[in-house]
This record gives sequence, C-alpha cells and structure tokens, in this order.
Amino acid sequence: MAWFSRFSERAELDRLLQGKHQFRVSTSKSQVAASLWDYGEDDLAARAIDMSGAELHSTENISAWYEDPNTPFP
Repeated sequence: MAWFSRFSERAELDRLLQGKHQFRVSTSKSQVAASLWDYGEDDLAARAIDMSGAELHSTENISAWYEDPNTPFP
C-alpha cells in the first residue's frame, strides 16, 4: 500500500508542476524567501535565494494552483 501512496503523491506533484491553464503566478526569489521567513521557515528561506530559475518556475506553477480557492491544500 505504501507504493500506491508514493505513486499518487508523485502523480499529484506532476500535475501541479504543469501549472494551471490560463492562470500564472509571477514572483521573485526574494519574495519566496520573504514568505518562507514569515512562516518561520528560515532554512528554506535561505535556500530560496539560491534556487535556480527552473526551481523558481516550478514554484510559480505550483503556486498558481493554490491561488484558486477551490483547490484544497495537500
């Protein structure tokens, strides 16, 4: 049963990474870092400053899904 859980989590991540059609979130590394810092995620905030452009793009794609109030948080 554990493999199914990992499979479904991976499928959900793949869906989120595709972005949401007709909706885009634009942000910066410093905005991501500031948001993480606001939530007490200091270690992640420091890492956010050094993330690659591809990682920032993935973060924006995932963020687009959660801008829709009908999308439940995982």
